[in-house]
Amino acid sequence: MIKFIMNQLFKTRIYVIRRVFFRIGLCFYIFGVKFPLLELLLVSDMDIIKKLKQLENISDEYFGFHPDCQVIADLRGQAAGKADVLHGIIRLNGDFLHHYPEKMTNEVLPHEYAHILSYEIDNKYGVRSKPHGSTWKKIMGIFGLTPKRTHDFDIKKTYVRKMKYFLYICGCRKHYLSAIRHNRIKRSRGKFFYSCRVCGKKLKYIEPLGTEHE
Repeated sequence: MIKFIMNQLFKTRIYVIRRVFFRIGLCFYIFGVKFPLLELLLVSDMDIIKKLKQLENISDEYFGFHPDCQVIADLRGQAAGKADVLHGIIRLNGDFLHHYPEKMTNEVLPHEYAHILSYEIDNKYGVRSKPHGSTWKKIMGIFGLTPKRTHDFDIKKTYVRKMKYFLYICGCRKHYLSAIRHNRIKRSRGKFFYSCRVCGKKLKYIEPLGTEHE
């Protein structure tokens, strides 16, 4: 059963980077323990496979060909998806895929697929391809979607950047430097430092602090 599922995923060119969760979850499920993340990943992957096939069929019908794409759910941060038009790779945000599987499948995937398809079409006719140009907009219309350049997901659910701070002192007060500034001082080995704008003295490192949401 495990071998069959893995073979089906690889045949359809869908790769989920968090395979360790997939395997652990599958074992738990077999032994009678429900693992929600596994269930969601399976549903999302199957929906993506069907949607990708649908986009390929539409491409064949309107343009006489379709680009062969690989879909990888390894993207992190605030971007929902990215398209590597040169290599035919669509990268989807794994966190967004977990929280918004339907919109990622029906909106983001076609958005990125349209980028690769529009590049292939423009390249075929010797036209300079623009990421959100007229060809891309036409394809999005054929897919039945509004050609929006950005997504409208609530990133607070999926993306929280934590910044670590470090305590420094001068001659008059405390200073809280970010990890970026602290590492800059550390890498310089004493050649670079910050000074207090009030007393003018060099900041002295004391101790690391916790993290705060930026």
